Amino acid sequence: MDLSQKIRSLLSENEFLQLQLVDLNNTIAKRQEEIDFINNEGLSAAALEAKIASNAVEIDVLQSMLTAAATEANAAHVKSEHLEVALLQQTKMLHNVELIQNELQTTKANLQVMTDELDASASFYKQVVALKAKLAEANSTIAVLKEENSALKDQQAEMQALLQLFQQKTLK
Repeated sequence: MDLSQKIRSLLSENEFLQLQLVDLNNTIAKRQEEIDFINNEGLSAAALEAKIASNAVEIDVLQSMLTAAATEANAAHVKSEHLEVALLQQTKMLHNVELIQNELQTTKANLQVMTDELDASASFYKQVVALKAKLAEANSTIAVLKEENSALKDQQAEMQALLQLFQQKTLK
């Protein structure tokens, strides 16, 4: 049974108890009228006392029933209030769950954006690594070319020295 049905049930029970209370009050009023009628008729004192005693006992029983009904009505009212508080707390919890779900969705969206950015960064990083490799290869090639250039300069210097020697020998 859900909370709203419990509340309706308690309210219905409360109304029923209140109706019983009205009936009991009516019964008490009728008994009181009977007592008045007996007094007006002038019955004998003994019969009147017996009837009054009987009615008093009945009134006590009815008073006890009335007290019990009032206690039950109060208990139903308290229970109804507790159920209302529980319903309010449950509503607040549902609201908090919705807030947490919204935060989770926002976090998931942010995570997706970050994942996309990370994927783009990874691609960029691969390009940087490839460019670094090409740069290292180019630097290596430059170093080799510098060595070859230096060797060629040395050869050129030797050739010029030989050429000068040759020219000096041919001129003599």
